[in-house]
Amino acid sequence: MLEDDVERIHQIAAKLESRVTRIKNKNMQALAHSKIEAVQNNYDVKERIKESKLKSKRNFKKRKSDEAITKAAKAKVERDYSRLESLESIEEKKT
Repeated sequence: MLEDDVERIHQIAAKLESRVTRIKNKNMQALAHSKIEAVQNNYDVKERIKESKLKSKRNFKKRKSDEAITKAAKAKVERDYSRLESLESIEEKKT
């Protein structure tokens, strides 16, 4: 067992303890603790949690293809070139 596994077990136990310690009756506390452990170790519950995590993942948009990106880059170069030409023509008119 790795140190990370031991740390995870301690975190789980601390979470259980924090949920159960507010119960004053020790018999009820033990019963609640065992119920929580039973639910956590239940195969059906683990499957539902796994499904829920998969459904709640973000869906990323597909990126544009390289062709569309190059088309946009070409259009930008053309715009810049036309702007430069128009600026040059304005400078010539001033002089």
